[in-house]
Amino acid sequence: MHLEQRMKLLALGNKVIETAILSNYGLKSYDNYEHLEICKHNIANIGKAYNVAGNSTVIFNLENLPDLKSLFYQNKMDFESVFKIRHLGNAKYYRKWINNVGENANAQEITKEYLAEIKGAHKFYETIGGKFLKNVGLFAISSAIGSAVAGPPGAIAGFGIGLLETYWLDSILKGKNPSMFIDEIRKDIQ
Repeated sequence: MHLEQRMKLLALGNKVIETAILSNYGLKSYDNYEHLEICKHNIANIGKAYNVAGNSTVIFNLENLPDLKSLFYQNKMDFESVFKIRHLGNAKYYRKWINNVGENANAQEITKEYLAEIKGAHKFYETIGGKFLKNVGLFAISSAIGSAVAGPPGAIAGFGIGLLETYWLDSILKGKNPSMFIDEIRKDIQ
């Protein structure tokens, strides 16, 4: 490290130690308000975490499921299962979503956002322009295959593209939503 970086690290370490001593012994600091700002920031973060946890409980209640803490306390899930659930891809998506939406939202707002995510209201391919683009693209692909392979093979290819669009492409374009995590929890409970 360069000398400037060492000096910054030393000053930061000094502030951390001062803040720890002040909070541990209940002391006050004169002429230095950084400790107060650190405490205010930490209290705000704790408040946001409680809000996110409360909003998760609202979503679990909406889906008629107990929250993970209740499942653990009722011995319906063991400790390893909780960690397994925590590391699922859908769980990571859910945490990211609930932290973005739920930090400053109340129960009504979080319910509205959750239902909008389930419906796919925020997805591009659910808008009028997105649906139009998807249909024009699929029409162009099926027309190109039909003209390249005329007759019955072309019809079968067009039918195959229709099935591909119905079952595979729609699921890719819809992407993830928070209800996928809730569905995995429901499966684990049963």
